[in-house]
Amino acid sequence: MKKRGVSQVDWAISLGIFLIYLVWFFIFVRPQFVVEESPAQLLENAKENLLKQIEWEVEKRPLFVFSNITREKGGLIVDFPYSISSFAFSDNRYFTVDKRKLFFLSNLTKGMNLFWTVNSSKNYSLPSATEELTATKSYTTTKNFRADFDSGLLNKIYFNDESRLNDFELYINDVAIDRTNNSFVNSSILGGYNIYTDGVEHKCYILAENSKIYCFADIKKGPYDMTLKADLDGFSDYYSSNLYFGSISNSTGCESFTGRYIDFYNSNDGLSFIFDRDADIEFCYNGGLSFNATLSLDGNASYMILAHNGSYSKTLDYKLPYYVYNWGIKGGVKGVDKDKLNELNNKDYVDLKKELQLPIDKELAIIVSNSTEKIFEYKKAEPGLEDNVFVQSFDSWCLDKYSNKEKCKVSIRIW
Repeated sequence: MKKRGVSQVDWAISLGIFLIYLVWFFIFVRPQFVVEESPAQLLENAKENLLKQIEWEVEKRPLFVFSNITREKGGLIVDFPYSISSFAFSDNRYFTVDKRKLFFLSNLTKGMNLFWTVNSSKNYSLPSATEELTATKSYTTTKNFRADFDSGLLNKIYFNDESRLNDFELYINDVAIDRTNNSFVNSSILGGYNIYTDGVEHKCYILAENSKIYCFADIKKGPYDMTLKADLDGFSDYYSSNLYFGSISNSTGCESFTGRYIDFYNSNDGLSFIFDRDADIEFCYNGGLSFNATLSLDGNASYMILAHNGSYSKTLDYKLPYYVYNWGIKGGVKGVDKDKLNELNNKDYVDLKKELQLPIDKELAIIVSNSTEKIFEYKKAEPGLEDNVFVQSFDSWCLDKYSNKEKCKVSIRIW
């Protein structure tokens, strides 16, 4: 029994010594056998971690506009239902947003026109606008067109320095619209006039380079009848359709019919009224020309007043809607951000090597170039004559905040 106890003590002491040896081995000996990563693996790690620091994404959303007309600097108004604090067009054109509507100008071609909006983590500023426009609370002028407003409501139109419309009035269910609550908005390309009532919000806009007024009636309650009334000056003929057209100056009395379009014109210019639905149209001539149109509203409506040179044929293609649009699905574009590249210059050399998972004793250089020149270089040391320099290069895209891409090559060097 005594010998068995001694053997158990010996066994416990031996086990303890063995465990102490194992601990000593892993603490002091094992690090000497750690295998250093190959240059290829180091470069691959550096590439992966570098891209995390210099790549970024720009979101893009397409806007498809199908137009019935071809013209320069056509005015476009589209709904903008997106909550984006800062965005731009990819071609950095001027625009305005008001009441969740987007306003801009574009050279339109008949058929499909494609525009892109972009947004990213960066802020966007509007470019300078060169279009001719002056907008105040009382009037907006652009080129040979002027519209006067009173408390948010259209009053007069002048075209080619001639009076063409006077005493414009707007009635809701035969009651003159209450103009107590009105507002004005303007930008370098826009003059906007709004009237707010309990049941209707009426908004009219004039865009630079366009001799037309775009008006919208947003119905909060309803249904309503909305009636437009005005006196017109200097017109001798009218055209609504092949059924309703003719001379004004040689007749007296009134004409009435239903339609979405009517143009009053003379040998030089004219004025079109264009509605997005059937309207009860009436005009009377008795030494002076008066006009009114009534629309039945059970939802939102729009109409346009367009001054033009020449006869009515100039405006037939503008019958609403003269363009239709659709927002496409948002996508993203990834690439190298030059600003993020430049931020690397502010990083501590040792910290950057750690972030790229490079050993402290390794030296590093990063070079980015396009097809013609070097556009970025990060280098804190030069390799010696006996240093082995290992390089990994890969193609990428340098991407700016407007989603413009430039092919570039990124090279990582270690030694």
